[in-house]
Amino acid sequence: MAIPKLRSGSYFPDWLLERRRRAERALTTVVATCYLLGVSTRRMEKLVESLGITRLSRSQVSVMARELDEQVQAFRTRPLDAGPYTFLASHVRATPVVAHHSAGRHRCGLLTGHRSQADPSRDPVRDGSGAATFSRSPCGGVHLGDSSRIRSEPVMVISADDSVVEAAAAAIYAGEVAILRRLLAEHLWLATARIGDTAPNGMSRTLLHVATDWPGHFPDIAATVAALVEAGADVNARFRGPHEETPLHWAASSGDVEALDALLEAGSDIEAPGAVLGGGAPIADAWGFKQWRAASRLVERGARTTLVDAATIGLLDRVEAYFTATAAPTPEEVTRAFWGACHGGRLAISEYLFHRGADLNWVPPWENLTPLDAAIRDGADELVRWLRERGATSAATPRR
Repeated sequence: MAIPKLRSGSYFPDWLLERRRRAERALTTVVATCYLLGVSTRRMEKLVESLGITRLSRSQVSVMARELDEQVQAFRTRPLDAGPYTFLASHVRATPVVAHHSAGRHRCGLLTGHRSQADPSRDPVRDGSGAATFSRSPCGGVHLGDSSRIRSEPVMVISADDSVVEAAAAAIYAGEVAILRRLLAEHLWLATARIGDTAPNGMSRTLLHVATDWPGHFPDIAATVAALVEAGADVNARFRGPHEETPLHWAASSGDVEALDALLEAGSDIEAPGAVLGGGAPIADAWGFKQWRAASRLVERGARTTLVDAATIGLLDRVEAYFTATAAPTPEEVTRAFWGACHGGRLAISEYLFHRGADLNWVPPWENLTPLDAAIRDGADELVRWLRERGATSAATPRR
């Protein structure tokens, strides 16, 4: 078949194809923008179907987004002595954008100005010199001065069945830290994303919660925590739902001492409130779920103990110290501590608190169990006999 070709030096009117090229560029722009915003390939296919395209593979998305990658790389490697450049003001904090598959990058307040090389040893906040120092952020932006002053916040709430989230969770459960690091590098939103939904009564958590979730003790958990923190994960992020536990609360309730240590080394707040039991610190979750090793480790790491904490864990010296203090515990505090001591099977402390006015048959608001029921559940036979000798009853026993 003879195919007409242009002769050397001949003219072809390129403008004849310009209209089609504009349409092609528009499609490429749409796909690249969706790629930047973190839209999944599955949802992107539905989008392009409306443009008359029946199928769009992951490889085709990558090819179309390659131009965007080149622009990002050029931005990240630009010389610092040129300008003008946009830069962050020191008072600016990241603003969360709560939407499923919404912008998967940190949205920052921006100012425009000239960016110059500065002495990295000088901090304008510390020495008042006014010479701004800069450090590159993982997403190619810059931080002003000490980068620890600007805290990135979650910018995405994403479904738990998202393919990237599922791959990250699988890597965490298997201890595949190399795979997790690759996913974090490829998806800059992942470390700070919240996993769940944005409904009024919805729940969401972070990948650090995934790493410390029940039953915990996942392989190479310390390296997993380190990888997530290095990628920008907030060690004090809260679960959103019926409680507000941090990853440290979850590690404590799972008895995962290795994860607990890793989180504390990364800066977790050992006194953060939010426990399931009474909204207390992580130590409350540790004894609430009878994770005695985790509770002891938290005490070793400097956790403060309330009267209830000390009684439940079995720290008699700390319990006694409360009664020698200027302000003695209230009857309610004594009774709560007594219940905790029975929950922990602590006979000596139970006896000590009983003689200081504890209610023998008090039932807490979190579960329908008397101190006797709690001791029976714990299998503390000697304590059970002692309680019954003093007239303790079960919550199942009809009251007269």
